[in-house]
Amino acid sequence: NSEIGTSNVQEPTNSPSPRTGTGSVPNLPSASRNTTLFPSAPPSEYSIIYEPPSESDCQDIAANQTIAGRETMINADFELGVEVALSDNSTLTEPLLGELLDAIQEKILPSLAGCSIIIDELVEAWRFVIFDAFVTGSVPPDEFCTDETLVNRNCHRVSVKLDLFLKGSVRFLDIIGLIS
Repeated sequence: NSEIGTSNVQEPTNSPSPRTGTGSVPNLPSASRNTTLFPSAPPSEYSIIYEPPSESDCQDIAANQTIAGRETMINADFELGVEVALSDNSTLTEPLLGELLDAIQEKILPSLAGCSIIIDELVEAWRFVIFDAFVTGSVPPDEFCTDETLVNRNCHRVSVKLDLFLKGSVRFLDIIGLIS
């Protein structure tokens, strides 16, 4: 069970939608406003807005190494509440939390950036918007697990912050779709 919060994310009106890869069209004549823009052409390698990450960039993301040029990108911060159940006698120590965060950095963040996508797959036009990413986290002392199946187990709520660096503006919901 997780919750997602965010800051520093723009909500542009003409960003790609998660289903169509096209922006919204706010200035249609009134007779056309009820016209559907679906179905759109399927996503393809020819409609990609941003270049996919290089193998070197993927390795740097996995290793939590800063990619040159990150400071010129749009910073988007996402915070997730993650519930972690441990075996009965285990304690969520700082080293164990570090292992969890390292695993997220190594396994999940490269995937968010598009490192595991084969170029000839159908992808949304904006899919490779993430330039760089890193994760931090903590165990808030005043937060407890809420998932009924985990409450009576050795459950700890972890606050995980994803710092994403974007090549351009995309809709908030598009990024949430990648994370979830």
